Amino acid sequence: MSASRVLLQLTVVIYHTYILVEGNAQITVTPFPALIFHGAVQNVPVLSVTATDTDTGQPLQSVALTNSRDSDYFKLIQQPRVPNEWILKVKKTIDKPVGYVFTFSVYGYYNQTPQDRRIQINVTEENEHAPSFEQQEYTFVALRNGLDYNLTDIGTVKAVDADTEIYNKQFHYHILDPHAERYFLVDLETGLIEMTGNIPAGVSNVTFSVTAIDGGSPQRLNTTDVTVIITDLRPPDVFCVAVEESIARVCWKDPTNGSYVMKYELLFKMDDQNATTVPVRVEGVKDETCSIVTGNQLGRNYTFSVRVFNGLEWSPESLQRKVTIEKKGLYGSCPDFSNCSVWEPCQNKGECLVNQDMSYTCNCSKGWGGVNCTDVDLCASAPCRNGGTCVFTGDRNYTCNCPDTHYGDRCDKISPCVQSPCGKGHCVQKGEGHVCNCPDGIVRISCEEVFCEIDDSFYDKTGWYTWPRTKAGDTTQVLCRHGPNSIFSTGYASRYCNVDVNGTTFWDIPNTSQCLELQTEDVSQNLRNLATLTKDASGLRSEEIANITSTLEEYFFFSFENIEIAKEMTMVVGNLLDANETVMIESNFKNHSSERLLWLLEEYSKRVNTTGEIVIETENINLQVVNHTVPDTSYSYTPQLEQNNIKRKGGINLKLPAEALTSSDAEEFPRIRLMTFRSSSFFIPEEAPPQEVVMKQWVVSAVVQDRKLENLTTPVEITVKNIEDGVNHSCAYWDIKNRTWSDEGVVTLERGQNYTKCLSYHLTSFAILLDPSPDHALSAEHEQILTYISYIGCGISMLGLILTLITYSIFRPRSASMSRCLNREKSGKILMNLCASMLLLNAFFFLGSETSLSLSGDGMCKAAAILLHYFLLTTLTWMLVEAINMYQALITVFTKYSGFFMLKRCIFAWGAPALIVIATVAISVDNYKTTTELCFLSQGNPLAFYIALLGPACLILLINFAVFIMVSRVILKPKFHGQVGRNASDSVTPAQIRGAFTVMTLLGVTWVFGPFAINEAKVVVNYIFTVLNSLQGFLIFVFRCCFNPEVRMAWVMLIKTGKFKRRKGPATAYTSDSTSSKSESKLNGSVNDTMKSNVYNSLGKQRNVLNNDKNLVSKNTNMQAKTSKDLHGYFDDTQRHRGREKRSGSSENTRLYGRNYDNYDRNGFHSNGNHQRRSSDQNAITTIYTGQYNGGVKRHSGLISHQDEFTRL
Repeated sequence: MSASRVLLQLTVVIYHTYILVEGNAQITVTPFPALIFHGAVQNVPVLSVTATDTDTGQPLQSVALTNSRDSDYFKLIQQPRVPNEWILKVKKTIDKPVGYVFTFSVYGYYNQTPQDRRIQINVTEENEHAPSFEQQEYTFVALRNGLDYNLTDIGTVKAVDADTEIYNKQFHYHILDPHAERYFLVDLETGLIEMTGNIPAGVSNVTFSVTAIDGGSPQRLNTTDVTVIITDLRPPDVFCVAVEESIARVCWKDPTNGSYVMKYELLFKMDDQNATTVPVRVEGVKDETCSIVTGNQLGRNYTFSVRVFNGLEWSPESLQRKVTIEKKGLYGSCPDFSNCSVWEPCQNKGECLVNQDMSYTCNCSKGWGGVNCTDVDLCASAPCRNGGTCVFTGDRNYTCNCPDTHYGDRCDKISPCVQSPCGKGHCVQKGEGHVCNCPDGIVRISCEEVFCEIDDSFYDKTGWYTWPRTKAGDTTQVLCRHGPNSIFSTGYASRYCNVDVNGTTFWDIPNTSQCLELQTEDVSQNLRNLATLTKDASGLRSEEIANITSTLEEYFFFSFENIEIAKEMTMVVGNLLDANETVMIESNFKNHSSERLLWLLEEYSKRVNTTGEIVIETENINLQVVNHTVPDTSYSYTPQLEQNNIKRKGGINLKLPAEALTSSDAEEFPRIRLMTFRSSSFFIPEEAPPQEVVMKQWVVSAVVQDRKLENLTTPVEITVKNIEDGVNHSCAYWDIKNRTWSDEGVVTLERGQNYTKCLSYHLTSFAILLDPSPDHALSAEHEQILTYISYIGCGISMLGLILTLITYSIFRPRSASMSRCLNREKSGKILMNLCASMLLLNAFFFLGSETSLSLSGDGMCKAAAILLHYFLLTTLTWMLVEAINMYQALITVFTKYSGFFMLKRCIFAWGAPALIVIATVAISVDNYKTTTELCFLSQGNPLAFYIALLGPACLILLINFAVFIMVSRVILKPKFHGQVGRNASDSVTPAQIRGAFTVMTLLGVTWVFGPFAINEAKVVVNYIFTVLNSLQGFLIFVFRCCFNPEVRMAWVMLIKTGKFKRRKGPATAYTSDSTSSKSESKLNGSVNDTMKSNVYNSLGKQRNVLNNDKNLVSKNTNMQAKTSKDLHGYFDDTQRHRGREKRSGSSENTRLYGRNYDNYDRNGFHSNGNHQRRSSDQNAITTIYTGQYNGGVKRHSGLISHQDEFTRL
């Protein structure tokens, strides 16, 4: 067999072999992927291919490589001795760079059907070094029948490869000697030589070679000689490790069965340290031999093996033992060893006795005791008095067993039982006192009769029970609440009265196993019926309320097992809040109904099992149970009540300070029990006559379970919506002990227009004593609908604003010579700033509405409120800038030149609101501490609210509304009856209406609806206000983009041609330079016959009149200047006339108007190549109207009406 083939066969252990089996044809490529070094020359072997017909064992027909550039580098040579095997060799020098991957296929025919297999060869660096063994020869010892004793590990050879590349330095170990392979195997990776078969008798040693072959290209190898000495001397195979704190004893059994042993050798390794060889000499024949290892033992990891020398030969090493020392004690096969031999435990002349279970007992000498006779036994000094018996319990410790008449550590105290305190009972000494074993079988300090008092607080699925006063030791019985559970039942529930050793009585758990249990479905149905019955509780009598209360008590147990039943029960309890005040007072006086109903809610919140939180929201009651798992943090509670299946916040916020949740050493995570009541019907003062009981106020209750919170340094904050406007409100809490409302420990901190803020230094139920519902408050249903409208409208507006910003951003001049398109105009720049401000306003409105005080913290809410305030002011200010600019453009017309136009307006519109917000924050950041659902500027400080927001907003809206009226008059002004070529008409066109709506949208005129949301008009106005203002951004997009022909043409041109529109007018007006030149020439030549133009400079002086019709000049000059200035002229105020519009007989409308910044000739038109350019007046305004061109009709710009001017909106 050739060396190249050996290398290729051995490569399989390093790389994968890929086999393709199709039918009975099998193609194998080994290795896959293969390696070839850069620069390899011809005939260097790469891989082997086998292609076999598995049925016949014959090779496949016509095995070859696919024809490709990669396969040209290689050739396939069939092996003569193995016809179904081919060697792939290099055909031409490998000139591909390192990292290149040759990919091609090898194929052959099976039953005239081609079968192929992919070949992948990676180009690598040349493998320069062969593996090098650390020793040229190795000598090991092996037990002849080592397999029988599991002693298969012979030894380890080790080699290293000096190559740097990983693929070149990886190698595997091999035994290539077939004779040695019968008995030994080397681990490919580690070089560990293992025994695979017992060595025959008579063989004293075996010598063979181990070869290390790397996986690089070309493959390189090295060998070392290994000699294995065969012996029949076995090493020890039974071990024990005995561990104390500072020593470990490693012991083993004699493996020779009493034969001569000269010495042992312990190969010992501790943790990751190097192995240590410890010689252990044997003095005579010993069945058990031990070696001591000193040092701290706990936490150590030991690895050891032992071999034996009999004076002639060594045994192989025993199997390695590994021990992890976790604690003192024995490890290994220690039950086979004598503990006395292993430990030598008994000290101070103690005698070691071996027990049957191989454990030991030390028989200590006098004065010593303990397991190993190391403890001092003080009983030797007879310390116990008065006939007491001394019992050794440990080092210098003992216990005296005293007689009945004495007690104490040394039996030196007289027992209290000497005075017979138990009467007929038996007295037993217990500590410093005693207990009595009474005749009734109960153990207590006295045998006198004691009783369990009446208990009416037990309930389960069988009902609610009241247990009578019962003597301790007796069992009492009461009738089942709902009858027996079978005909064989006694029909009674029983309960045992117990007593503790101190004589304190207590009730055991009742036995209701004989009683009928209620079913969950029946209870739920009955509660739903009760909810329907109590829906209108105003007509209930006091007896009916008492009966309903008793029924709820019967069903109370089920609320802990079913949350739906708990909700239904809470709903019924909440419905009773609407009962007649006098009836409720009477029922509570006679039956304590209110107290019992309140107890049900408190008991449920106290005992319900939950790991998170429970929230129950009904029309009149909100109940929450929260396990507060975040330490050292406050907790905010903003309850919601359900109304018409819509949840609505009740205007209450309660904030518990961190001190209230961490000031006790009770359970780590306290349970917070929170309740809110729509009225105070359950909180009726005992001594107050009916006319003084106020049922209208809301009540909020907070309890931190198992903690008594008083005299808090950080008070509890309670904010409650006022009952009546314009009336002072005061805070009060419910004094449970005296059953009255009190203001002790409660401070009325702040009285706002619609809320009152309270501080309390203890926890209980709080209220403000007036009705919190205004006469014209929106219902929860309307509030919910308006919220949805706001969110949807703001989302649509944000989309429209983004599209508007994109439109006005991308259509900009590409060079200095191009005309302005959209965003370089003044109105376009103002619009972009307005859109940006409004987009941020909508974004922070979402943030402010979703930033909850309880979830995100006070700081996050204030930050959102500040930003929302700022962007609201900037949006209003940019509307004012828009109004001023529109007024100057459409009303004043003749405006002076203003340098740094946008810079001044940006400083004003972005800077002035910033100053207002900064001043508001500087005065007090609490101006942004709101109690509403939206994080915004608080109305708690009316002065700050009016000056920082309402005042500026109203002033801006007033100005904008005035501008809107003036601009609308211009827009909606009827046509001139004297227009040439038009029919007289006074009607208002749709274009004019669109123009008016555009102005209204830009100026934010719809915001003026806000102040009219009062009294009966509140609902309607709120809907109008919400719909129009939430969609303002979207309407801007519609009017300024969708209805703007310039925008439409720009988008159409961009989509169709992929080019940006560079200047005003139809796209055909500037598709080529030649066309533009011709159109300009044609327009200049015929303009005197088709249109008239008025040209004014910035001082309002008439520069020239294009038309020769002088009758129109003197009379209509000033009016023309205004009427020819249309809304599109304002929107496109920097539009330039290029004169490139080609006229035709069609009805195409072409509009060119706006401020002119080009050079014009005396007639107001762009000069052609035959004229010298005049210096441009940057403030000149040129208005040109082309209208609908018709060859038979000429329109004069001096008589153009506003209706025509707005036809392009």
